[in-house]
Amino acid sequence: MVKLDGLISSKQMKLDIPMLSTGHQTSELEGYHSVVNQFAPLTLAALHFNENVGRDQAVNSNVDLTYKIVFPKNKKGGYTVREVMTEPTYNFVRELTGNVIERTNKNTIPKSEQEILPHAPLPLCFEFEIPAKEHAISVMLFRFGQIKSDSTELLSDDFCMIILTSY
Repeated sequence: MVKLDGLISSKQMKLDIPMLSTGHQTSELEGYHSVVNQFAPLTLAALHFNENVGRDQAVNSNVDLTYKIVFPKNKKGGYTVREVMTEPTYNFVRELTGNVIERTNKNTIPKSEQEILPHAPLPLCFEFEIPAKEHAISVMLFRFGQIKSDSTELLSDDFCMIILTSY
């Protein structure tokens, strides 16, 4: 019990607790993505293997079975004769894509941005007053000393007020 009290009241624990995210834990989502990244390629490989495991041996134009000679490194110049199989098929991709499209069409998916975000707030920049470009350039040039304070290039009293309040 003393060790637990020491652990809970330790300086490191007091520093770590405020860093915990509140209510928005992403560990489940990260776990899901980890599983998808790990097993999705394996699943596709398994689907491909299952579809092509029973391929027939290819035949040539004379309807003779075809073979090829390969030279594996471990044979050090020796050869191995292997059967040439028919080309692999990828029908599972078409079937998988069809299933995804079918399941997508069963759900009601919004077709436009207005349907997705009917009451989306405006971007924050819309709350600000946008100055005239020439005015903003003059303010910037005056601020960095490229326009002298007695210059006639100053635009208005508002401009001088902006300069005075910005310092």
